[in-house]
Amino acid sequence: MMLKRLGAAQFPAWDDAQWELMAKRSYRETPTGLLPDYDPALTRTLEGIDLESPLPTIWPLFDAMGGMPLVVIRGENSDILSEATFAEMLRRHPHCEAITAPGEGHVPDIGQPKFAERIAAFAETIDAPTCRASSVP
Repeated sequence: MMLKRLGAAQFPAWDDAQWELMAKRSYRETPTGLLPDYDPALTRTLEGIDLESPLPTIWPLFDAMGGMPLVVIRGENSDILSEATFAEMLRRHPHCEAITAPGEGHVPDIGQPKFAERIAAFAETIDAPTCRASSVP
């Protein structure tokens, strides 16, 4: 399977069933063959990025979430979210729950029961905001 050959270095822990599931999530069968099953406009957002220019820092946006419950999930083999950035996120947000997906790259398969259960447990700890009606005099 081509998808497995391309991603095996980042996802060495995946078995054939996980690769098959990823293929089913990523492509759809048509009478003319397989087609990517995502919005092609997503790739257009990258066209405007000048990779020769420094990327803007987003730490101020992350820091603004300091008082909010947060969980960060990093694939152990991620080539997008580095270990150093992950560590800095945890330093800046000491109440952040950190989950590392061993043997996975970017994006880890959070649909696996071991991750889905952790995410569900985290979600249960968050109080839903309440709406209060008010009137303007």
